[in-house]
Amino acid sequence: MTMKEELTDYFVNTLLKGNLPENFDDNFNLLQESVLDSIGIMELVQYLSEKYSINVNFDEVVPENFGNIISLSKYVEKKTLREQRPPH
Repeated sequence: MTMKEELTDYFVNTLLKGNLPENFDDNFNLLQESVLDSIGIMELVQYLSEKYSINVNFDEVVPENFGNIISLSKYVEKKTLREQRPPH
């Protein structure tokens, strides 16, 4: 499973609990559509930290990194390469 698929699965099964909006795809705006609220962001940061062994800094939680599945995948890939720690 690719990182993008893993993240999509996380959103579908954990945050959305299987209740997909009609237009949900890789470009779906997670912030504007309120999929990620403050609690959702905290849960996602914890998931990313545990799953991919990365440290998410507060100043990195911005729409450019967390706006949709594609930007989030790119962010996590960069962080894992930079921190050079293998995922769990």
